[in-house]
Amino acid sequence: MIVKSQQHVKVRHNQSGNTAEASVLEAGDKEFSLFLLSALDIFPGDEIELEFVRCSNVSYIIRGDVLETDGNKVHVLQDKPAVCRKQQRRSARIIANARVEFVLLPDKDPITFQEGLIQDISREGILLSAQRPLELGSKLYLMFEVTPDSEKTFTAGINGKVVRKEDNNCYGIEFEKPLPFPVD
Repeated sequence: MIVKSQQHVKVRHNQSGNTAEASVLEAGDKEFSLFLLSALDIFPGDEIELEFVRCSNVSYIIRGDVLETDGNKVHVLQDKPAVCRKQQRRSARIIANARVEFVLLPDKDPITFQEGLIQDISREGILLSAQRPLELGSKLYLMFEVTPDSEKTFTAGINGKVVRKEDNNCYGIEFEKPLPFPVD
């Protein structure tokens, strides 16, 4: 199995789109147990995704079905290896939960901005949670603020493109150019 005991992972509940951090307690050939480090309501029968980094900037995403839970927030999952994705990233992503405004390009009325939420961010792109569906390949102009440390807030106005679609109106957006400031 790709995931190992004592590994730190990001858990995404597929039905709600909510995320949490977790630690892998045990990892077998077909099942593994997690200890959630933050609140996330998960029940038997739910489907979740685990995202974790194995090598520098290579992250894996695997899906699993929740088989059982207990009062200690420990969840036993069954791996679905056919739904494993490997992602090569040029820079690390951090969880952001920041508000973003964007407009589709070209738009006849470029003043009509839509709102969304940045779930995670890197210098090369974001995972955007949008209120309305977006098409793969759509071009956007995005405006948002990021505070990578407690001292300085950066404001960005940047062009991007929808390169990946996930469940629950979440989209991978690749920036036209990398952000000119660090986000980690």
